[in-house]
Amino acid sequence: MKFAFVFYLACGPFLIVLGHRQHAICRLPPGVRGTCNIVRNMWSYHLDTNECEMFPYNGCLGNSNIFPTLELCEDVCKVHRKHKKINTDGKRAETS
Repeated sequence: MKFAFVFYLACGPFLIVLGHRQHAICRLPPGVRGTCNIVRNMWSYHLDTNECEMFPYNGCLGNSNIFPTLELCEDVCKVHRKHKKINTDGKRAETS
């Protein structure tokens, strides 16, 4: 919990400015474990699947594509794509 608070203090201003635009940290390699022996379950964004996945983070080093909660990972990185739907008249209608 202490880590989540420190993370929020350090990254909070970025999250407010970013809104729903995807940040560069979302393009970093996902699930980089780190080199220490303090294992915590964290979340990392996978650009290829547009999903956040849990992974065992060992602390120390790694990269910035790491989030303490699924919600924070999705808020910062997940792209909410519009799905295309074909109406009965053959025209496309956008849905979200």
